Amino acid sequence: MAIFVGCFDASSAIFIGLAALISSGVTFEWAMEGYAIVPLCFCVLILMLWPDVLVEPPLSPGTQCGGMAPLSNRPLGKQILSMECGLLLNSTSIVMTCINFFIGTVNEQLVLVDPHNSAVLTEIFASLLPIGGIIFIPAVGGLCDCLGSVRTWLVLSGAMILFFALNIAHALTGIAALAVCSFVTMAFCRPLFYTLIAVYIMDTFGVKTFGRIYGLTMTFSGVINCLVHPLRILVGVAGFTAVNIALLVVSLSTLALPALHPTEPRRRLSFTEGMADSTPLFTPLSARISHAKVV
Repeated sequence: MAIFVGCFDASSAIFIGLAALISSGVTFEWAMEGYAIVPLCFCVLILMLWPDVLVEPPLSPGTQCGGMAPLSNRPLGKQILSMECGLLLNSTSIVMTCINFFIGTVNEQLVLVDPHNSAVLTEIFASLLPIGGIIFIPAVGGLCDCLGSVRTWLVLSGAMILFFALNIAHALTGIAALAVCSFVTMAFCRPLFYTLIAVYIMDTFGVKTFGRIYGLTMTFSGVINCLVHPLRILVGVAGFTAVNIALLVVSLSTLALPALHPTEPRRRLSFTEGMADSTPLFTPLSARISHAKVV
């Protein structure tokens, strides 16, 4: 999951390349047409390489994850009304709103603090965001596997609080190093956040209702995310520093998930346990296709 989310985050790097092409003299139309050809090529490759038969996993779900999810036997309605789901919706909606508010206003915040260096700092942030999706894959995956989804939420909450502290400190002092440190923290928080949503739902609610719980979580968080626009309006009245302080205070409520979580998530295998009987990560594609045909 960390790899998938990391690649998703890193995909935004294509826009940096497109901007460089357009700046070099390539017309906007040619750049967009070339951009449209890329997914078409991937679709053709997928159709050519996709196995004809389902590849069976090396371990059964129960063996791989060390037991059933604690709420997997409950009907969907009771899962939605559980404390675990309430804590998840609260934390997810707050973190998503905070992340998107900063991404949408980072240039304005930097211009107000340091107009001379704002362009350079904005470029640094635009580069760190996709790069972080890749370089933090081992850390994100390791945290989820070793600490479990509940304890990893504590890490995410602490990292978001650290991000706001660094961002506010930069606004008050104008020290560029603080801004860069906040960018690195955000580059870590974003892939961890989107990975953790799926891992927590799988660990707590199980596979059967995963799609519906995940869809409810993302839909609810998306609706709450509409508060980004009112927050921008509030900035015109109170300023970015006051709004960021308010978001920092609200972010403290995400600590409720690891603090109040009433059930223990299913145990995950350690790295060595998981690799003992599993298929190598970089199995050749031809070997996997041959295995699929045999199955």
